[in-house]
Amino acid sequence: LKLMTHDQWWESPVKACLCDRCGSALATVCLGLLWAVTLPAIIALCVYCEYHTTRTVCVVKDGGVYRMVTLSKSYKATQFSASAPLSTTLKFPCLVPTDSRGSQSGKEEHIIQSANNPQLMNELLEVRVNYSTLSAKNYRLQRDYRNLKAENTILQKEKRSLQNEKDGYQKEKAELQREITGLQSQITEMRRICTPCQQGWELFNFKCYLFSTYKLSWNESRNLCRLTESDLVIVESRKEQEFLISNLKKDNYWIGLTDTAEEGTFLWVDGSRDTRGFWDSGQPNDPNGNHDCVAIYPRSSSLNAWNDIPCSASRSWICE
Repeated sequence: LKLMTHDQWWESPVKACLCDRCGSALATVCLGLLWAVTLPAIIALCVYCEYHTTRTVCVVKDGGVYRMVTLSKSYKATQFSASAPLSTTLKFPCLVPTDSRGSQSGKEEHIIQSANNPQLMNELLEVRVNYSTLSAKNYRLQRDYRNLKAENTILQKEKRSLQNEKDGYQKEKAELQREITGLQSQITEMRRICTPCQQGWELFNFKCYLFSTYKLSWNESRNLCRLTESDLVIVESRKEQEFLISNLKKDNYWIGLTDTAEEGTFLWVDGSRDTRGFWDSGQPNDPNGNHDCVAIYPRSSSLNAWNDIPCSASRSWICE
């Protein structure tokens, strides 16, 4: 007892213990009061946010199918969900948002009117569906546009490449045309300087032909041809026959064909035998046995223009 009451002899041990317990209880009470004030505030805030940020509007569509439209604070439809078919009568209330003064805003009135008017909500849904369809089409069109733009770029490159090739070909063509013009000028000059046939002779297939303007016998005609280092003409082709007839006048002309060596066997002046023959109808006939030389007659519609006549007859002639 002396030790316990040496310093604080008026306090008892039990009283000191009770004071410590009272301090702990006071702290507990304070925390409880703080929580009691804070919890309602949190609940009220949650209710306020829920009430003012989302609204559920009930819509009747498609003969009694309820569609729930969840709205954001801006009152734009952001989500659509369909419930099971119910009665066309609205079975549960729809929340009506109000502003701070307790009155409905313009956007809210529009939403309420739409909710109360199924036709307007149906039109709104159809507009959104059409918008989605048009958005998909627009995406496809944009994609096609990008593809076509890429193809157009490739085609433009190919066009420029082809245009460059065309320009190159045009330059080559112009150069070749200049070369052709120069060669033609050279040919004209060479023809002027170097005449293949003598004056009065006709050129055909690299041969020169002289059509006489006066008449002699077959032998005399041949002798004159030999004086010009030529001979009476030998017809070797159809083209040559056409050329001779086209240059004949109205007279008959001796050609280098005769059967004086052997009756009935016609030979050319070079000794070769005639195997083609452009004889006139009924020729050769040799009525008196002295028609041994051949002359060519002018014809307008036929190449068969040969006739055997006496070699002493006076005719024009053709040297080759």
